[in-house]
Amino acid sequence: MSKIILYIAQSIDGYISTTDGSVSWLDDFNNTGEDLGFNKFIDNIDVNIQGSKTYVQVLGFDVPYPYSGKSFSLHENGNKKVVGTLNDGKWDGYQEEWYRNGENRWKGNFKLGERDGLWSEWYEGGKKKREKSFVNGLGEGISISWYENGNKKTEHYLVNGLTEGTSTLWYEFGQIHGKGTFKRGERQGLHTEWFENGQKE
Repeated sequence: MSKIILYIAQSIDGYISTTDGSVSWLDDFNNTGEDLGFNKFIDNIDVNIQGSKTYVQVLGFDVPYPYSGKSFSLHENGNKKVVGTLNDGKWDGYQEEWYRNGENRWKGNFKLGERDGLWSEWYEGGKKKREKSFVNGLGEGISISWYENGNKKTEHYLVNGLTEGTSTLWYEFGQIHGKGTFKRGERQGLHTEWFENGQKE
């Protein structure tokens, strides 16, 4: 039968943080270079459960997130928020996030902490918001975004994270807004823009 173990840093007088939530009182101990038994302890743990405040605070430390394996978090109402996998503290593999109401917010793949492959994102309510592909964290290939009403917002092509070729923008109700060419992220040649009534600027 599995054991549940509380692992916590606590002062002799029973406190784990200051009144403003800070744990800076631990800095003197963290700077000794000793792991104080943490590595040996964590090697024998199958599942690590953290509260949201602890999780956010650990992410803010100037050290890699110290866990590997499947990770998930929940909204306050108990619905899933994020599911993914950590490898030495970095997201690695498929990850998915949901809104509080259970609808998809985004999903895609990580490769050692960097977005990699196709990522899809949705507005709350289910309408598609964006599709964009990545290679080692940089945008690569067609990138398309939509307004919440379903109309297309932008479409352009990326190479190493920079816009390359034709880029097109639309107003929220479908009228074209602007169109032009880019090379390595820099505007090239003539760029045309239109007013929302369809007249050229």
